[in-house]
Amino acid sequence: MKLNKIKYNSDLLKSTGLIQETLVLLETYELGGSKNEFCQKVIDSNLLSKATNTRIKDIINHAFYKRYFDSGENIIRNLKKLRSNYVSNESFFQILLIYTCRANLILFDFINETYYSAISKGYQFIDSNDPKDFINEAIKDGRIEKEWADSTKRKVSEHIIATLIDFKLIDKTKRILPFHLADLTVNYLIHELHFSGYSDNQILDAKEWSLFGCSRENAIKFIERISFQGHFIFQYSGELLKISWKYKSMNECIDGITR
Repeated sequence: MKLNKIKYNSDLLKSTGLIQETLVLLETYELGGSKNEFCQKVIDSNLLSKATNTRIKDIINHAFYKRYFDSGENIIRNLKKLRSNYVSNESFFQILLIYTCRANLILFDFINETYYSAISKGYQFIDSNDPKDFINEAIKDGRIEKEWADSTKRKVSEHIIATLIDFKLIDKTKRILPFHLADLTVNYLIHELHFSGYSDNQILDAKEWSLFGCSRENAIKFIERISFQGHFIFQYSGELLKISWKYKSMNECIDGITR
C-alpha cells in the first residue's frame, strides 16, 4: 500500500456546505466569546430552528469552528467584515468554499482530482459513484488510515455531492455548472496568503487555485489583471513574482477591495 501524508477525516459525515447556517452563525458570533457560550446561545435563541440541540452542536463543532477557526478568530473576523461590507454572494461563497475545503481535504482533493477531471474529459455530469470510488481509492493508498464502515462511506459520498450542490459546482441533477473565479475572491485569497506568511512566489503555487481549475499560469494572469484595480503593484519576470503590497492588514485590505 502506498502511504500518503495527507489524511482525510469524516467530518462531512455531519455536514455539507451549510451556507445558510454559516451566515446565521457569523451574524450571531461575538468576537472574544467561548465556543461553549456561543453554542448555548445558538441553542437558547433557537437560531437554527429546524435543528435539534445535537445537530446544532455538530454544526458548530464539526463545521463552523473547524472551518473558520484556524489559529484564532482571524478568519471569523475577516468573514464578518466581508459581510458588513456587503460583498456579493458569489465572492463570499467562493471564500467559504476555500475554508471548507481546507478543513475537509477529502472534498478539496475530490474537486481537484475528480470534478475537474470530469470537466477535462468533456463530461456534463458527476456520477453518484464518483465519491464512493474516490473514498475506496483513498483507503487503498493510505489517505484514509482505517477502513470506513459502509454507512460512513455512503453518507460521506452523499455529503460530498450535497456540498458541491451547495457551492453551485453542480446542480441537483449532478450536472456540472459553469464556475468562474470572482475578482474579489482572487484579491482576498492572495492577501490572505500574504498575511499568512506566504512569499509572493509561494502564492502562485498555493493549492487553493486548483479549487477553481486554475494552473500556475492562470493564477499569474488573474493576479496581473486585477492588479489594474490599484490594490497592489504587480511585477513578473517570467520566473519571479514581485508584488508591492498596499495594505498592512486583512482588515485594511477588506475595506479596500470592497470599496
